[in-house]
Amino acid sequence: MAAATPFFFYLIAAIILIVLELLVFQLSVFWLLFLGAGALAAAAVAFVYQDAGWILTTAVFVLSTAVIALMAYRPLKRWQSRPGKMPGNDAIGQQVVVLSDIGPRAAGTVQWSGTDWRAELDASTDIVLAKGSTATIIGLEGITLTVA
Repeated sequence: MAAATPFFFYLIAAIILIVLELLVFQLSVFWLLFLGAGALAAAAVAFVYQDAGWILTTAVFVLSTAVIALMAYRPLKRWQSRPGKMPGNDAIGQQVVVLSDIGPRAAGTVQWSGTDWRAELDASTDIVLAKGSTATIIGLEGITLTVA
């Protein structure tokens, strides 16, 4: 059996680390992504310089991981904490059943996704949604739905 080369070791490590970050952690921690990118850089060095040994490729791995982490952590953290167009947007546009009347100044209850939710009427609407009618979710703040 042939000995493992730095190229194959770091290439396989890069694939495993990046896939774990994307599929399991879904870009929530970034560290596996940084380690995977460093391993990919080490694999590239081992590929280009085929006589590069373990010491050189490991040094490239450590150094490139550190540089990538220092350069990419803050921008990725800002991107991660940037709010979407509307929080809870998977609910937006869904139809709900009104369980208790909802008026301009009176919150009520709706049923959505098998659960009863507190609901308020959209501020631009002055009608009353009667019990048994249907409404559309147009917003979500905390555990209160805004409906129209």
